[in-house]
Amino acid sequence: MFIKLPSRSSAGDEYGDFQTPVDLAERVCSLASRCLPEPATVIEPTCGTGTFLIAALDRFAGVERTIGA
Repeated sequence: MFIKLPSRSSAGDEYGDFQTPVDLAERVCSLASRCLPEPATVIEPTCGTGTFLIAALDRFAGVERTIGA
């Protein structure tokens, strides 16, 4: 599986760094849902726009708390 990442200029203009594409975050959460127990808490220490937090909330119905920094 190959995922085309956005160019540095389009991904980093707003925050000055790389923001995870929505498709990648959704795929990671999909894989995690098959391999790991459902989490009650999701922590994203470098959340930026919160792509992984949003994808986790969409994938895991039992999430009670999210933390993004």
